[in-house]
Amino acid sequence: MPALPAVPKTLKVAAIWSDGINTDIVTRWYMQYTGSAPSSTQLNSMCGAMADDIATHFDYATVDALTLGRVHAIDLTSATAAEGDDLGARVGTNTSAPNPIDVAQVISYEIARRYRGGHPRGYWPFGSSDALSNPQRWEATYLASVQTNIEALFVALAGEVWSGGGTLQHVNVSYFHGFTVVTDPITGRARNVPTVRGTPLVDAVTAYVARAHIGTQRRRLQY
Repeated sequence: MPALPAVPKTLKVAAIWSDGINTDIVTRWYMQYTGSAPSSTQLNSMCGAMADDIATHFDYATVDALTLGRVHAIDLTSATAAEGDDLGARVGTNTSAPNPIDVAQVISYEIARRYRGGHPRGYWPFGSSDALSNPQRWEATYLASVQTNIEALFVALAGEVWSGGGTLQHVNVSYFHGFTVVTDPITGRARNVPTVRGTPLVDAVTAYVARAHIGTQRRRLQY
């Protein structure tokens, strides 16, 4: 698959947890800057600050079997733009029994544009067994705390800009629009191949919604 097109002045950030078995429990988001491009050293510092922000706002909702072991950022401006990492371990402080590792707290990232096929969202590894109201929904008090803290978290993340970076804003990046149906000449099977936009579409995230229904990430069960 060819490389995706560049997204000027935009970072892709990933927070990566481990439970000691599954080492790739990932949540990703994008942030756009208005000033000068960061160096790798500046992104390293930014990643460390963002990891601290996540721990500050959500350690209480993260079971102590989970460790936030890496925050990674890459500047999507070009193939040679900077990357950064923080590898400090930040362990959850919630001592309640954990949920299955595929259970996730879904956070919707609201944007002004409507489109078919869903909306931007993040699957965060928050919540313990006592945060469940029933097998389908989160408990109301827990959910309200997540709503408050996710809003505060992204305010904090936007404040971790490097010197000269201007401002940081949470955005969504759309690389694809529509698809082409491709039929295998041997098997006759058809599949939809997404069409890559010539220029990625960037939308500002304007609000957050902590969803009451329990989300799942089946690939977190791969180990």
